[in-house]
Amino acid sequence: MSNTLRVELRPFGINVVQVVPGAIRSNLGRATSETLENYDWKLYEDFKEAIVERARASQAAKATNATVFARHVATKVLSRKPPKQIIFGHITELLDYSIGHGICRL
Repeated sequence: MSNTLRVELRPFGINVVQVVPGAIRSNLGRATSETLENYDWKLYEDFKEAIVERARASQAAKATNATVFARHVATKVLSRKPPKQIIFGHITELLDYSIGHGICRL
């Protein structure tokens, strides 16, 4: 979708940047983790543990601070020539490597 928007908006001088965050420690993540404890899982019962684990990973000690993440993204987006994609945050190294070497695509 980002690539389509990039092509469609280029004639209007609008740059589209796809942001792929890793684990980012934030109040939103903390609130989400707390909400999941009381969630009625119904159709997602089989995926509950994976979803909760991913939500808690963003609040772990090694997670990237939200301010650091925001500054990094803002610097890149506001540069003269913004990148097409920003991959940043804890646990994104393997994803960045895989995309860079054509192993996977987003």
